[in-house]
Amino acid sequence: MLFRPVQAVSNSRQVAEQVKRLIDEGTLTPGDRLPSERELAVQFGVSRATIREAVRSLSTLGLLEVRQGVGTLVSHHATTLEDPAYWAPWLSDHREDVMALLEVREALEVKATKLAAEAVAKGSPGVAEHLVALAKNVADMEDAARRVDVSTLERFDLEFHVILGQMSGNRYLLRLAKSINHVFPDRRAVLALPGRAAQSLEEHRRIASAIQEGRPAEAGQAYSDHLRSLQATIEEIEGE
Repeated sequence: MLFRPVQAVSNSRQVAEQVKRLIDEGTLTPGDRLPSERELAVQFGVSRATIREAVRSLSTLGLLEVRQGVGTLVSHHATTLEDPAYWAPWLSDHREDVMALLEVREALEVKATKLAAEAVAKGSPGVAEHLVALAKNVADMEDAARRVDVSTLERFDLEFHVILGQMSGNRYLLRLAKSINHVFPDRRAVLALPGRAAQSLEEHRRIASAIQEGRPAEAGQAYSDHLRSLQATIEEIEGE
């Protein structure tokens, strides 16, 4: 059995993450057909509706293809998703959607970043543990960026923003931030571009430093600068 039961039966993200990991590791390869919806539901220990939601999410990311009368297959693009030659045209084609998503992220995540820094300044309960997690996350990102391991860097990038949401102390901000993290593979698309991994790493360091020092205004500005940098990268692709 390839899959293991998930902890929360209502959370399709756990299902999607297991499938994605098997694709990244090469256990599932392009053209492979996944078990039926019913079989997947049994293996994961979740409802068929949860499986359908997970498949939709992975299809949006370009990792799976659903073919009528055939089933759900691993996309032939799945092994090329770290290739800049694939992502530059993708960013150009999806420019408006990605830019709109960045605007939503700004509204949510700049606020979460400021609240995280405020929590540090106030010495809020649990902040010490979150700071340890944040420091480890940045160190892990440094290692992935050095190896130009885009899929791993993407995972740590997502984790970074979850930690900020947790530090904010606002469960609704955290929930909303999580909900937009898997709409598009925009993070992987940008991180796959030459030089972008190192640039994003440096920007994350600035954000983390301001949070660790309990400086809300500077943390929020560092995050805004990060988003402006991402927007500039995407605009450059559009202009090429």
